[in-house]
Amino acid sequence: MWLACGTHIDVIGPAPPLLEPFVGLLPSGVPAQPYHAGMATKPVRALLITSNGAGMGHLSRMLAVALAAGPGADATLLSLSVALPTVTAHGLAGEYCPSTERRFMPDHLWHRYLRRRLVALAEEIDAQVVAFDGVAPYPGLIASRRHLSAVPMVWIRRGMWRPGVNDHQLAKSALFDLIIEPGDLAAAGDCGPTAGRGDAQRVPPITQVDVIDRPGRPVAAAELGIDPDRPTALVTLGTGLTGDVVGPGGVAVAALLEDRRWQVCVTRSTIAEHAVPVIDPTRVIELRDVYPLARYLGVFDAVVSSAGYNAVHEFLPAGLPTLLIANTATRTDDQVARAQWLADAGLALSALPDDLAAIAGSARMLSDDAVRGDLAASCAALPAARRTGGAAAAARLVMAQPAIGARPVTMSQRLGWLGSAAREEVKRLIGPGATELARTVLGRPPSGGIRHRLSVALTGSGSDAAAAPEVRRLVFGESIPAEQIAAGPVIEHLLAGSSAIYRAARLDIIHDAYRVVDQPKS
Repeated sequence: MWLACGTHIDVIGPAPPLLEPFVGLLPSGVPAQPYHAGMATKPVRALLITSNGAGMGHLSRMLAVALAAGPGADATLLSLSVALPTVTAHGLAGEYCPSTERRFMPDHLWHRYLRRRLVALAEEIDAQVVAFDGVAPYPGLIASRRHLSAVPMVWIRRGMWRPGVNDHQLAKSALFDLIIEPGDLAAAGDCGPTAGRGDAQRVPPITQVDVIDRPGRPVAAAELGIDPDRPTALVTLGTGLTGDVVGPGGVAVAALLEDRRWQVCVTRSTIAEHAVPVIDPTRVIELRDVYPLARYLGVFDAVVSSAGYNAVHEFLPAGLPTLLIANTATRTDDQVARAQWLADAGLALSALPDDLAAIAGSARMLSDDAVRGDLAASCAALPAARRTGGAAAAARLVMAQPAIGARPVTMSQRLGWLGSAAREEVKRLIGPGATELARTVLGRPPSGGIRHRLSVALTGSGSDAAAAPEVRRLVFGESIPAEQIAAGPVIEHLLAGSSAIYRAARLDIIHDAYRVVDQPKS
Protein backbone atom coordinates (compact mmCIF):
# COMPACT_ATOMS: atom_id res chain seq x y z
CA MET A 1 0.00 0.00 0.00
CA TRP A 2 1.08 3.56 -0.62
CA LEU A 3 0.46 6.43 1.74
CA ALA A 4 1.03 9.91 0.35
CA CYS A 5 0.77 13.27 2.06
CA GLY A 6 2.14 16.25 0.17
CA THR A 7 5.60 15.34 -1.02
CA HIS A 8 6.39 12.96 1.85
CA ILE A 9 5.71 9.42 0.60
CA ASP A 10 5.86 6.42 2.91
CA VAL A 11 6.31 3.09 1.17
CA ILE A 12 4.61 -0.05 2.45
CA GLY A 13 4.98 -2.89 -0.01
CA PRO A 14 5.90 -2.68 -3.71
CA ALA A 15 5.69 0.62 -5.52
CA PRO A 16 3.05 1.21 -8.19
CA PRO A 17 4.72 1.71 -11.60
CA LEU A 18 3.74 5.39 -11.81
CA LEU A 19 5.48 6.20 -8.55
CA GLU A 20 8.64 4.19 -9.10
CA PRO A 21 10.58 7.10 -10.68
CA PHE A 22 10.06 9.15 -7.53
CA VAL A 23 11.14 6.66 -4.88
CA GLY A 24 14.33 7.54 -3.02
CA LEU A 25 15.15 10.32 -5.41
CA LEU A 26 15.85 13.30 -3.18
CA PRO A 27 18.75 15.14 -4.81
CA SER A 28 22.03 15.54 -3.01
CA GLY A 29 21.46 19.29 -2.82
CA VAL A 30 18.44 18.98 -0.51
CA PRO A 31 19.52 20.19 2.94
CA ALA A 32 19.27 17.77 5.84
CA GLN A 33 18.68 20.66 8.25
CA PRO A 34 15.72 23.06 8.35
CA TYR A 35 15.73 25.72 5.64
CA HIS A 36 16.23 28.63 8.01
CA ALA A 37 17.85 28.94 11.41
CA GLY A 38 15.20 28.74 14.09
CA MET A 39 12.60 27.05 11.88
CA ALA A 40 10.82 24.05 13.30
CA THR A 41 11.59 20.72 11.70
CA LYS A 42 7.91 20.23 10.91
CA PRO A 43 7.36 20.35 7.12
CA VAL A 44 6.43 23.73 5.68
CA ARG A 45 2.88 23.74 4.34
CA ALA A 46 3.13 25.13 0.82
CA LEU A 47 0.42 25.90 -1.72
CA LEU A 48 1.95 25.66 -5.21
CA ILE A 49 -0.10 27.25 -8.00
CA THR A 50 0.41 26.92 -11.75
CA SER A 51 -1.21 28.61 -14.72
CA ASN A 52 -2.77 26.55 -17.49
CA GLY A 53 -0.21 27.07 -20.25
CA ALA A 54 -0.21 25.03 -23.46
CA GLY A 55 1.88 22.13 -22.16
CA MET A 56 3.43 20.68 -19.02
CA GLY A 57 6.07 23.35 -18.35
CA HIS A 58 4.62 25.11 -15.30
CA LEU A 59 3.46 21.85 -13.70
CA SER A 60 6.76 20.09 -14.34
CA ARG A 61 8.76 22.91 -12.71
CA MET A 62 6.49 22.89 -9.68
CA LEU A 63 6.79 19.12 -9.39
CA ALA A 64 10.58 19.46 -9.50
CA VAL A 65 10.51 22.08 -6.73
CA ALA A 66 8.18 19.99 -4.57
CA LEU A 67 10.31 16.87 -5.00
CA ALA A 68 13.51 18.78 -4.28
CA ALA A 69 12.00 20.10 -1.05
CA GLY A 70 11.45 16.50 0.04
CA PRO A 71 10.42 16.07 3.70
CA GLY A 72 11.01 19.79 4.22
CA ALA A 73 7.65 20.54 2.64
CA ASP A 74 4.05 19.39 2.73
CA ALA A 75 3.07 20.63 -0.71
CA THR A 76 -0.37 20.90 -2.29
CA LEU A 77 -0.88 21.84 -5.94
CA LEU A 78 -3.62 24.08 -7.32
CA SER A 79 -3.39 24.07 -11.10
CA LEU A 80 -5.38 25.50 -13.99
CA SER A 81 -3.88 22.86 -16.28
CA VAL A 82 -6.01 19.93 -17.43
CA ALA A 83 -2.80 17.88 -17.18
CA LEU A 84 -2.85 18.01 -13.36
CA PRO A 85 -3.84 14.30 -13.00
CA THR A 86 -0.62 13.36 -14.78
CA VAL A 87 1.33 14.92 -11.91
CA THR A 88 -0.91 14.03 -8.96
CA ALA A 89 -0.73 10.40 -10.10
CA HIS A 90 2.83 10.52 -8.75
CA GLY A 91 1.80 11.06 -5.14
CA LEU A 92 1.34 14.82 -4.80
CA ALA A 93 -1.86 16.22 -3.32
CA GLY A 94 -3.62 18.63 -5.64
CA GLU A 95 -6.73 20.24 -7.01
CA TYR A 96 -7.69 21.17 -10.56
CA CYS A 97 -9.26 24.59 -11.09
CA PRO A 98 -10.73 25.35 -14.54
CA SER A 99 -9.10 28.31 -16.28
CA THR A 100 -11.03 31.16 -17.83
CA GLU A 101 -10.30 29.59 -21.22
CA ARG A 102 -12.69 26.73 -20.39
CA ARG A 103 -15.53 29.27 -20.69
CA PHE A 104 -17.43 27.92 -17.70
CA MET A 105 -18.26 31.43 -16.47
CA PRO A 106 -17.92 35.12 -17.46
CA ASP A 107 -14.37 36.42 -17.09
CA HIS A 108 -15.14 38.91 -14.33
CA LEU A 109 -16.81 36.16 -12.29
CA TRP A 110 -13.87 33.84 -12.95
CA HIS A 111 -11.37 36.17 -11.27
CA ARG A 112 -13.61 36.32 -8.19
CA TYR A 113 -14.00 32.54 -8.41
CA LEU A 114 -10.23 31.98 -8.57
CA ARG A 115 -9.67 34.27 -5.58
CA ARG A 116 -12.25 32.36 -3.52
CA ARG A 117 -10.86 28.96 -4.59
CA LEU A 118 -7.31 29.97 -3.71
CA VAL A 119 -8.19 31.46 -0.33
CA ALA A 120 -10.40 28.52 0.65
CA LEU A 121 -7.70 25.97 -0.21
CA ALA A 122 -4.96 27.96 1.52
CA GLU A 123 -7.10 28.08 4.67
CA GLU A 124 -7.96 24.38 4.40
CA ILE A 125 -4.30 23.30 4.36
CA ASP A 126 -3.22 26.18 6.64
CA ALA A 127 -0.68 27.27 4.02
CA GLN A 128 2.45 29.00 5.31
CA VAL A 129 3.65 30.05 1.85
CA VAL A 130 2.06 30.41 -1.59
CA ALA A 131 4.14 30.07 -4.78
CA PHE A 132 2.90 30.76 -8.31
CA ASP A 133 4.57 29.59 -11.54
CA GLY A 134 3.30 31.47 -14.57
CA VAL A 135 3.91 34.58 -16.65
CA ALA A 136 0.67 36.40 -15.75
CA PRO A 137 -0.36 36.68 -12.08
CA TYR A 138 -4.15 36.66 -12.36
CA PRO A 139 -6.26 39.40 -10.73
CA GLY A 140 -7.84 36.68 -8.60
CA LEU A 141 -4.39 35.65 -7.37
CA ILE A 142 -3.45 39.22 -6.56
CA ALA A 143 -6.80 39.82 -4.84
CA SER A 144 -6.22 36.83 -2.57
CA ARG A 145 -3.50 38.81 -0.81
CA ARG A 146 -6.04 40.88 1.09
CA HIS A 147 -7.27 37.67 2.73
CA LEU A 148 -3.83 36.06 3.10
CA SER A 149 -1.77 39.12 3.97
CA ALA A 150 0.31 37.24 6.54
CA VAL A 151 1.23 34.45 4.09
CA PRO A 152 4.36 35.12 1.98
CA MET A 153 3.74 34.88 -1.76
CA VAL A 154 6.41 33.85 -4.28
CA TRP A 155 6.41 34.31 -8.06
CA ILE A 156 8.47 31.80 -10.02
CA ARG A 157 8.90 33.92 -13.13
CA ARG A 158 10.67 32.31 -16.06
CA GLY A 159 12.65 34.73 -18.26
CA MET A 160 13.06 34.79 -22.05
CA TRP A 161 9.82 36.67 -22.71
CA ARG A 162 9.15 37.86 -26.23
CA PRO A 163 9.96 41.59 -26.53
CA GLY A 164 6.93 43.82 -26.16
CA VAL A 165 4.69 41.02 -24.88
CA ASN A 166 3.12 40.98 -21.41
CA ASP A 167 5.28 43.85 -20.16
CA HIS A 168 2.38 45.15 -18.05
CA GLN A 169 2.47 41.98 -15.95
CA LEU A 170 5.80 43.05 -14.50
CA ALA A 171 4.07 45.87 -12.63
CA LYS A 172 2.73 43.14 -10.33
CA SER A 173 6.23 42.14 -9.26
CA ALA A 174 6.18 44.50 -6.27
CA LEU A 175 3.18 42.64 -4.86
CA PHE A 176 5.24 39.50 -4.24
CA ASP A 177 7.54 38.84 -1.29
CA LEU A 178 10.03 36.97 -3.48
CA ILE A 179 10.57 36.47 -7.20
CA ILE A 180 12.59 33.47 -8.38
CA GLU A 181 13.92 33.37 -11.94
CA PRO A 182 14.90 29.90 -13.18
CA GLY A 183 18.17 29.97 -15.07
CA ASP A 184 18.13 29.69 -18.86
CA LEU A 185 21.02 28.32 -20.91
CA ALA A 186 20.26 30.99 -23.50
CA ALA A 187 19.98 33.85 -20.99
CA ALA A 188 22.65 35.84 -22.83
CA GLY A 189 20.28 35.99 -25.79
CA ASP A 190 17.33 37.23 -23.76
CA CYS A 191 16.12 40.58 -25.14
CA GLY A 192 12.71 40.52 -23.45
CA PRO A 193 11.29 42.72 -20.68
CA THR A 194 12.61 40.60 -17.78
CA ALA A 195 16.22 40.79 -18.99
CA GLY A 196 18.38 42.97 -16.77
CA ARG A 197 15.77 43.42 -14.05
CA GLY A 198 17.16 43.33 -10.53
CA ASP A 199 14.02 42.22 -8.71
CA ALA A 200 14.48 38.44 -8.99
CA GLN A 201 16.58 35.88 -7.16
CA ARG A 202 18.20 33.90 -9.95
CA VAL A 203 18.79 30.17 -9.55
CA PRO A 204 20.18 27.52 -11.92
CA PRO A 205 17.73 25.89 -14.36
CA ILE A 206 14.77 24.22 -12.63
CA THR A 207 14.49 20.79 -14.17
CA GLN A 208 13.28 17.30 -13.29
CA VAL A 209 16.63 15.86 -14.34
CA ASP A 210 17.93 16.81 -10.90
CA VAL A 211 15.21 15.04 -8.93
CA ILE A 212 14.21 11.81 -10.68
CA ASP A 213 15.76 8.41 -10.96
CA ARG A 214 17.02 7.62 -14.47
CA PRO A 215 17.58 3.90 -15.15
CA GLY A 216 20.15 2.55 -17.58
CA ARG A 217 19.41 1.99 -21.24
CA PRO A 218 18.28 -1.68 -21.00
CA VAL A 219 15.74 -0.95 -18.26
CA ALA A 220 14.49 2.25 -19.86
CA ALA A 221 14.11 0.54 -23.25
CA ALA A 222 12.20 -2.35 -21.69
CA GLU A 223 9.79 0.02 -19.97
CA LEU A 224 9.12 1.86 -23.23
CA GLY A 225 8.95 -1.29 -25.34
CA ILE A 226 11.74 -0.37 -27.75
CA ASP A 227 14.87 -2.14 -29.02
CA PRO A 228 17.83 -1.06 -26.82
CA ASP A 229 20.37 -2.07 -29.48
CA ARG A 230 19.17 0.28 -32.23
CA PRO A 231 19.96 4.01 -32.44
CA THR A 232 16.86 5.79 -31.15
CA ALA A 233 15.60 9.30 -31.83
CA LEU A 234 12.91 11.09 -29.85
CA VAL A 235 10.54 13.52 -31.60
CA THR A 236 8.58 15.64 -29.14
CA LEU A 237 7.15 18.94 -30.36
CA GLY A 238 4.46 19.64 -27.77
CA THR A 239 0.70 19.37 -27.56
CA GLY A 240 -0.31 21.19 -30.72
CA LEU A 241 -2.44 23.58 -28.66
CA THR A 242 -0.28 26.36 -30.11
CA GLY A 243 1.64 26.00 -33.34
CA ASP A 244 1.84 23.18 -35.88
CA VAL A 245 3.43 19.92 -34.73
CA VAL A 246 2.11 17.64 -37.47
CA GLY A 247 3.95 19.16 -40.46
CA PRO A 248 7.38 19.74 -38.90
CA GLY A 249 7.16 16.50 -36.91
CA GLY A 250 6.23 14.41 -39.93
CA VAL A 251 9.11 15.82 -41.95
CA ALA A 252 11.59 15.19 -39.12
CA VAL A 253 10.42 11.59 -38.65
CA ALA A 254 10.62 10.87 -42.38
CA ALA A 255 14.16 12.26 -42.57
CA LEU A 256 15.31 10.23 -39.57
CA LEU A 257 13.85 7.04 -41.03
CA GLU A 258 15.98 7.45 -44.17
CA ASP A 259 18.79 5.86 -42.16
CA ARG A 260 17.62 2.25 -41.84
CA ARG A 261 19.49 1.77 -38.57
CA TRP A 262 17.27 4.15 -36.62
CA GLN A 263 14.02 3.78 -34.74
CA VAL A 264 11.96 6.83 -33.73
CA CYS A 265 9.80 7.51 -30.69
CA VAL A 266 7.10 10.18 -30.92
CA THR A 267 5.25 11.55 -27.89
CA ARG A 268 1.54 12.11 -27.43
CA SER A 269 -0.23 13.31 -24.28
CA THR A 270 -3.84 13.29 -23.13
CA ILE A 271 -4.04 17.06 -23.49
CA ALA A 272 -2.60 17.02 -27.04
CA GLU A 273 -4.77 18.57 -29.73
CA HIS A 274 -2.57 17.23 -32.53
CA ALA A 275 0.33 14.79 -32.59
CA VAL A 276 3.26 13.81 -34.81
CA PRO A 277 2.05 11.09 -37.21
CA VAL A 278 3.28 7.51 -36.88
CA ILE A 279 4.58 7.13 -40.43
CA ASP A 280 5.93 3.57 -40.16
CA PRO A 281 4.54 1.47 -37.27
CA THR A 282 7.41 -1.01 -37.62
CA ARG A 283 10.01 1.65 -36.76
CA VAL A 284 8.03 4.45 -35.11
CA ILE A 285 6.84 3.94 -31.54
CA GLU A 286 4.22 6.27 -30.05
CA LEU A 287 4.89 7.12 -26.41
CA ARG A 288 1.43 7.95 -25.08
CA ASP A 289 1.28 9.84 -21.78
CA VAL A 290 4.82 8.85 -20.78
CA TYR A 291 5.64 11.09 -17.82
CA PRO A 292 8.14 12.10 -16.64
CA LEU A 293 9.89 11.77 -19.98
CA ALA A 294 13.14 12.86 -18.34
CA ARG A 295 13.29 9.43 -16.68
CA TYR A 296 14.04 7.84 -20.05
CA LEU A 297 16.70 10.18 -21.44
CA GLY A 298 19.31 7.42 -21.27
CA VAL A 299 17.62 5.47 -24.06
CA PHE A 300 17.73 8.23 -26.70
CA ASP A 301 20.64 9.02 -29.01
CA ALA A 302 19.14 12.15 -30.58
CA VAL A 303 16.15 14.43 -30.04
CA VAL A 304 13.94 16.65 -32.20
CA SER A 305 12.12 18.98 -29.84
CA SER A 306 10.38 22.28 -29.42
CA ALA A 307 12.54 24.99 -27.86
CA GLY A 308 10.43 25.33 -24.72
CA TYR A 309 12.11 25.94 -21.38
CA ASN A 310 11.60 22.47 -19.88
CA ALA A 311 12.57 20.56 -23.02
CA VAL A 312 15.80 22.52 -23.51
CA HIS A 313 16.81 22.16 -19.87
CA GLU A 314 16.19 18.42 -19.80
CA PHE A 315 17.80 17.40 -23.08
CA LEU A 316 20.86 19.65 -23.33
CA PRO A 317 22.18 19.25 -19.76
CA ALA A 318 21.80 15.49 -20.27
CA GLY A 319 24.15 15.79 -23.28
CA LEU A 320 21.58 14.74 -25.88
CA PRO A 321 22.23 15.92 -29.47
CA THR A 322 19.12 17.98 -30.18
CA LEU A 323 17.41 19.69 -33.11
CA LEU A 324 15.27 22.54 -31.77
CA ILE A 325 12.19 23.54 -33.77
CA ALA A 326 10.99 26.73 -32.10
CA ASN A 327 7.26 27.17 -31.63
CA THR A 328 6.60 30.61 -33.12
CA ALA A 329 2.98 30.73 -31.86
CA THR A 330 3.72 30.90 -28.13
CA ARG A 331 2.24 33.86 -26.29
CA THR A 332 5.21 34.84 -24.15
CA ASP A 333 8.06 32.33 -24.36
CA ASP A 334 10.64 33.48 -26.94
CA GLN A 335 11.50 30.06 -28.30
CA VAL A 336 12.97 31.51 -31.49
CA ALA A 337 15.57 33.52 -29.58
CA ARG A 338 16.36 30.59 -27.29
CA ALA A 339 16.83 28.13 -30.16
CA GLN A 340 18.90 30.55 -32.23
CA TRP A 341 21.26 31.43 -29.38
CA LEU A 342 21.80 27.78 -28.48
CA ALA A 343 22.49 26.92 -32.14
CA ASP A 344 24.95 29.81 -32.46
CA ALA A 345 26.70 28.55 -29.32
CA GLY A 346 27.08 25.08 -30.83
CA LEU A 347 24.83 23.46 -28.21
CA ALA A 348 22.03 22.40 -30.58
CA LEU A 349 20.79 22.47 -34.15
CA SER A 350 17.92 24.80 -34.99
CA ALA A 351 15.21 25.24 -37.63
CA LEU A 352 12.01 27.23 -37.91
CA PRO A 353 8.74 25.28 -38.15
CA ASP A 354 7.81 26.63 -41.59
CA ASP A 355 11.20 25.77 -43.13
CA LEU A 356 10.54 22.11 -43.86
CA ALA A 357 13.67 21.73 -45.99
CA ALA A 358 15.86 22.95 -43.11
CA ILE A 359 14.08 20.60 -40.70
CA ALA A 360 14.69 17.63 -42.98
CA GLY A 361 18.34 18.54 -43.51
CA SER A 362 19.02 19.08 -39.82
CA ALA A 363 17.23 15.84 -38.87
CA ARG A 364 19.45 13.94 -41.31
CA MET A 365 22.50 15.52 -39.64
CA LEU A 366 21.50 13.92 -36.35
CA SER A 367 22.22 10.48 -37.80
CA ASP A 368 25.85 11.56 -38.34
CA ASP A 369 28.00 10.24 -35.49
CA ALA A 370 30.44 13.15 -35.74
CA VAL A 371 27.68 15.80 -35.52
CA ARG A 372 26.14 14.10 -32.50
CA GLY A 373 29.55 13.79 -30.87
CA ASP A 374 30.27 17.51 -31.28
CA LEU A 375 26.88 18.53 -29.86
CA ALA A 376 27.19 16.17 -26.89
CA ALA A 377 30.71 17.43 -26.14
CA SER A 378 29.56 21.08 -26.22
CA CYS A 379 26.74 20.32 -23.78
CA ALA A 380 29.04 18.35 -21.49
CA ALA A 381 31.43 21.33 -21.35
CA LEU A 382 28.78 23.57 -19.79
CA PRO A 383 29.65 24.50 -16.18
CA ALA A 384 27.61 22.53 -13.65
CA ALA A 385 26.17 25.74 -12.19
CA ARG A 386 24.55 26.52 -15.55
CA ARG A 387 23.06 23.04 -15.92
CA THR A 388 21.83 21.79 -12.58
CA GLY A 389 20.70 22.57 -9.04
CA GLY A 390 17.81 24.96 -9.67
CA ALA A 391 15.04 22.80 -8.21
CA ALA A 392 16.79 22.45 -4.84
CA ALA A 393 17.79 26.14 -4.79
CA ALA A 394 14.20 27.23 -5.53
CA ALA A 395 12.83 24.84 -2.90
CA ARG A 396 15.14 26.28 -0.26
CA LEU A 397 14.05 29.82 -1.10
CA VAL A 398 10.33 29.03 -1.11
CA MET A 399 10.36 26.99 2.08
CA ALA A 400 12.39 29.65 3.92
CA GLN A 401 9.74 32.31 3.35
CA PRO A 402 7.52 31.51 6.38
CA ALA A 403 10.45 32.25 8.70
CA ILE A 404 11.14 35.53 6.88
CA GLY A 405 7.47 36.51 6.79
CA ALA A 406 5.34 38.54 4.41
CA ARG A 407 6.04 42.20 3.75
CA PRO A 408 4.07 44.64 5.92
CA VAL A 409 0.84 45.75 4.29
CA THR A 410 0.98 49.40 3.24
CA MET A 411 -1.89 51.88 3.33
CA SER A 412 -1.87 52.12 -0.47
CA GLN A 413 -2.22 48.36 -0.69
CA ARG A 414 -5.17 48.42 1.69
CA LEU A 415 -6.85 51.13 -0.33
CA GLY A 416 -6.18 49.18 -3.51
CA TRP A 417 -7.71 46.06 -2.00
CA LEU A 418 -10.79 47.98 -0.91
CA GLY A 419 -11.24 49.40 -4.41
CA SER A 420 -10.78 45.99 -5.99
CA ALA A 421 -13.28 44.41 -3.59
CA ALA A 422 -15.82 47.14 -4.32
CA ARG A 423 -15.48 46.69 -8.09
CA GLU A 424 -15.78 42.93 -7.72
CA GLU A 425 -18.97 43.25 -5.68
CA VAL A 426 -20.53 45.75 -8.11
CA LYS A 427 -19.85 43.42 -11.04
CA ARG A 428 -21.37 40.53 -9.13
CA LEU A 429 -24.51 42.51 -8.27
CA ILE A 430 -25.21 43.99 -11.70
CA GLY A 431 -24.43 40.78 -13.56
CA PRO A 432 -22.45 39.92 -16.72
CA GLY A 433 -24.72 41.75 -19.16
CA ALA A 434 -24.64 45.08 -17.36
CA THR A 435 -20.91 44.69 -16.76
CA GLU A 436 -20.27 44.33 -20.48
CA LEU A 437 -22.52 47.31 -21.22
CA ALA A 438 -20.54 49.40 -18.73
CA ARG A 439 -17.28 48.38 -20.40
CA THR A 440 -18.69 49.46 -23.77
CA VAL A 441 -19.81 52.86 -22.40
CA LEU A 442 -16.34 53.37 -20.88
CA GLY A 443 -14.70 52.52 -24.20
CA ARG A 444 -13.08 49.33 -22.93
CA PRO A 445 -12.78 46.13 -24.97
CA PRO A 446 -15.10 43.18 -24.20
CA SER A 447 -13.87 41.04 -21.32
CA GLY A 448 -14.34 37.87 -23.36
CA GLY A 449 -15.88 34.58 -22.39
CA ILE A 450 -19.55 33.84 -21.97
CA ARG A 451 -22.05 36.53 -21.00
CA HIS A 452 -24.11 34.67 -18.42
CA ARG A 453 -23.80 32.20 -15.59
CA LEU A 454 -24.01 28.59 -16.71
CA SER A 455 -26.99 26.55 -15.58
CA VAL A 456 -25.56 23.39 -14.04
CA ALA A 457 -26.78 20.29 -12.26
CA LEU A 458 -24.56 18.93 -9.49
CA THR A 459 -23.57 15.27 -9.74
CA GLY A 460 -20.98 13.05 -8.09
CA SER A 461 -17.78 12.07 -9.84
CA GLY A 462 -19.13 8.60 -10.61
CA SER A 463 -22.54 9.66 -11.88
CA ASP A 464 -23.64 9.40 -15.49
CA ALA A 465 -26.94 11.14 -14.88
CA ALA A 466 -28.10 13.36 -17.72
CA ALA A 467 -29.45 16.86 -17.38
CA ALA A 468 -31.81 18.88 -19.57
CA PRO A 469 -30.18 20.11 -22.83
CA GLU A 470 -29.86 23.67 -21.54
CA VAL A 471 -28.29 22.49 -18.28
CA ARG A 472 -24.63 21.44 -18.09
CA ARG A 473 -23.63 18.57 -15.84
CA LEU A 474 -21.24 19.71 -13.09
CA VAL A 475 -19.13 17.00 -11.51
CA PHE A 476 -18.06 17.72 -7.94
CA GLY A 477 -15.78 15.21 -6.26
CA GLU A 478 -12.33 14.07 -5.22
CA SER A 479 -11.72 11.48 -7.93
CA ILE A 480 -12.29 12.68 -11.48
CA PRO A 481 -10.87 10.81 -14.51
CA ALA A 482 -8.35 12.77 -16.55
CA GLU A 483 -10.42 12.42 -19.71
CA GLN A 484 -13.34 14.14 -17.97
CA ILE A 485 -11.15 17.06 -16.93
CA ALA A 486 -9.81 17.45 -20.47
CA ALA A 487 -13.04 17.31 -22.44
CA GLY A 488 -16.00 16.29 -20.31
CA PRO A 489 -18.52 18.15 -18.16
CA VAL A 490 -17.97 21.18 -15.94
CA ILE A 491 -15.45 20.02 -13.33
CA GLU A 492 -15.23 21.11 -9.70
CA HIS A 493 -12.39 19.03 -8.31
CA LEU A 494 -12.06 18.58 -4.54
CA LEU A 495 -8.87 17.96 -2.59
CA ALA A 496 -8.85 14.39 -1.30
CA GLY A 497 -9.64 14.06 2.39
CA SER A 498 -11.12 17.56 2.64
CA SER A 499 -12.84 18.72 5.81
CA ALA A 500 -16.60 19.27 6.04
CA ILE A 501 -15.94 23.00 6.43
CA TYR A 502 -13.98 23.08 3.20
CA ARG A 503 -16.61 21.08 1.32
CA ALA A 504 -19.26 23.54 2.48
CA ALA A 505 -17.08 26.48 1.37
CA ARG A 506 -16.59 24.90 -2.05
CA LEU A 507 -20.34 24.37 -2.46
CA ASP A 508 -20.88 28.03 -1.63
CA ILE A 509 -18.32 28.99 -4.29
CA ILE A 510 -20.09 26.78 -6.83
CA HIS A 511 -23.44 28.45 -6.12
CA ASP A 512 -21.81 31.87 -6.49
CA ALA A 513 -20.17 31.05 -9.84
CA TYR A 514 -22.93 28.98 -11.48
CA ARG A 515 -26.71 28.87 -11.60
CA VAL A 516 -27.32 25.55 -9.85
CA VAL A 517 -30.56 23.74 -10.67
CA ASP A 518 -32.03 20.56 -9.21
CA GLN A 519 -29.79 17.51 -9.42
CA PRO A 520 -30.84 15.17 -12.25
CA LYS A 521 -32.21 11.73 -11.45
CA SER A 522 -29.69 8.92 -11.95
